[in-house]
Amino acid sequence: MVKRNKRAKAASAPAAGARHPKSAVVPPAPSRNPKAEGDLVVGEDLTLGELRPCFDFSKLDRGHEGSWDWNLSSAEHQTFLDFLRDMQALRWNEIFRQAAGGHKKHHYQAADTLCREAQDRLAELGLDLQEELFRFRLAGTVRVWGVFIGASHQFFLLWWDRDHQVYPTGK
Repeated sequence: MVKRNKRAKAASAPAAGARHPKSAVVPPAPSRNPKAEGDLVVGEDLTLGELRPCFDFSKLDRGHEGSWDWNLSSAEHQTFLDFLRDMQALRWNEIFRQAAGGHKKHHYQAADTLCREAQDRLAELGLDLQEELFRFRLAGTVRVWGVFIGASHQFFLLWWDRDHQVYPTGK
């Protein structure tokens, strides 16, 4: 059973700096500080950061074709399965701390900074009210994009971005 800690019940407003999507359908993103006031607590003292991710395929965008689709080669398929296995062995606080080249490997990205095609696709999928998506960096230019719901520690997979095209950086 999941319950809010006592401090969360007493607080009527969200914690300072908390991010909230515009839609009531998807709960707000987790606090960047896993022990922050209002964090979800499971049992006596288990917080979101101490939970393992749950990958949900129900929002998988199989209707898009292009550089960020799910038409995976055999090698990509193996990379994806290895990624799922590796991430499910970690807790969210371990995932959030991973870095490469001085940058966070896995992080939130504001939806309005994505390429126009990705923003349009979010609208077609009924997800255009999401203020931010979460993305995992697998290697090089490969990213997995989706919606992270901290309240349930679920990551709803959306796109396999093999060439860093959902959020092109020009590097």
